[in-house]
Amino acid sequence: MTDTTATLQSVLSRTARRAKVGYLLRALCLGWLLGAGLASILLALSWAMRWDISLWVPASAVAALAAAGLLYGATRRVDQQQVARWLDRQANTQERLTTAQWLSQRGLQQEMEQLQLQDAENCAQTLDVRRLARIPLPRTFWVALTMTAVAVFLWFAPDLAWFQSPQTRQEKQALRSAGERAEQLAQEWRKQATGQDREKMRRLAAQLDALSKQMKRARLSKREAMVKMSRLQREAEEQQRRLAQAHSGKPMERARDEFLSARSVQQQIQQAKLERELGARLQTAALKQKGEQNAPASVQNAAMNKTTTPFASEMAMQMALALSQQDAQKLGELLQQIAQQWNSLSPEERKKLEELLRELAKALKDTNLDAASKDLLEALKHLRLDDLEKAKQCMGKACRSCQQAGACALDARQWAEMAAMLAMLKSELGSVPVAQNSYEKRFGGGPGAPHAGPKMEKLEYRAQQDKDTARLNVKEGKPTHVPGVVTGTGEQPAFVTRGAPDAVSSGVPSYEVYLQYRRAAESALQRETVPPEYRQPVKRYFDSIKP
Repeated sequence: MTDTTATLQSVLSRTARRAKVGYLLRALCLGWLLGAGLASILLALSWAMRWDISLWVPASAVAALAAAGLLYGATRRVDQQQVARWLDRQANTQERLTTAQWLSQRGLQQEMEQLQLQDAENCAQTLDVRRLARIPLPRTFWVALTMTAVAVFLWFAPDLAWFQSPQTRQEKQALRSAGERAEQLAQEWRKQATGQDREKMRRLAAQLDALSKQMKRARLSKREAMVKMSRLQREAEEQQRRLAQAHSGKPMERARDEFLSARSVQQQIQQAKLERELGARLQTAALKQKGEQNAPASVQNAAMNKTTTPFASEMAMQMALALSQQDAQKLGELLQQIAQQWNSLSPEERKKLEELLRELAKALKDTNLDAASKDLLEALKHLRLDDLEKAKQCMGKACRSCQQAGACALDARQWAEMAAMLAMLKSELGSVPVAQNSYEKRFGGGPGAPHAGPKMEKLEYRAQQDKDTARLNVKEGKPTHVPGVVTGTGEQPAFVTRGAPDAVSSGVPSYEVYLQYRRAAESALQRETVPPEYRQPVKRYFDSIKP
């Protein structure tokens, strides 16, 4: 580039940069338009099909296609010869800039060419690049902005009450309330997960937390929420069955009975009871005479000496209590306490403890603590050989076995509680009331429904409502009828029944009957014309099946 073409090249470079920016802007708006259109289609489908999609899905579609358009615009090249031709058309310079650009690239050979280049240079000095090469907003910008507004509307439209029927509003409200409770349960389970299956429990709690967030947004149907909750409930029940099968065997109630039926154990427990009663009596006598000057010293000393129970008797009572409560961890703590205090015990106490441990090992055989039973028998063998170190090691193994079994039992109880709470939450979600009752469906009216159908008087409507709320049909079972009244003015109340509530098929869960028909029964029993003798049986029945 020579000095004579410096101005021309500067004008062409500035125009090329502005053209590059225009290409980038048009490509960006085109990608934005395509992304907003795709997001609108996804949101419309999610609204129509009741899909639950996250906000990141449409936002990612818009961002990805906009970035693709920006990348496409950045790859386009701008030829300065085309820029010069475009400037000639815009400034009406009769191809002076195009000819000068071609001559500067080819090289000057004649004096006429030098004059042409000088003329183009003078013309370039008078050009206003900002006026000629403007960068206006492309037309696709406004279309993309409109499509984005449509996508935003489709995102918030399902939550607007104006676009929802009364039944849909009730369903969404029930979903939100159930989602809040599910979120609380997930937080509690995440804190309470301390056993061996804590990772699985935390994973299930995380899944329930994710489901609760979807339910709080009310972007999925009641059926989908119940299906997902049923999967979580089935997983909890499978984990509970797995732990039950892994630790199946003789029940702990039978082990407790065998332990308590042993004569040595009965003697130790009886002695512990007598010692406690005697200590309590002596303490009472000492407290009564505490403020007196002439309190016998023998009574006070006896009270101080008899306040503690012998170690073997105390261990017998604690073991019986642990077996009754099926507390394996407590049993392991007792064995650890015996191992720690063995050296400080008298020979008589050691002998009593050996008999106690032998009976405990026999009782724990073939239970979920069978490994602890074998370790106790091995410890007793070493005690007979006066090998205290190995005996303590075996008792330590028995302690660990008890603690592991206790942790598994705790996990099983936690899984059972989780399954029960999920079943209760699912049943509450399944009992969402409909927007119209049977009378309103038949004769019209009700919230959100057109007032079509014949008009009825107040008494006639009351009688029809009594009839509807008094008759209940249990799913997959026999028809069960709650006491109600179908009567007119001056008629005696009638009681209609076609089978007792106990005749319901066992395949119908009681909580479904309760949650589905409780409100109808309460509405029927609140009528003033229902005799009092009919209210109490129905109330007792619903109280008995209350979950």
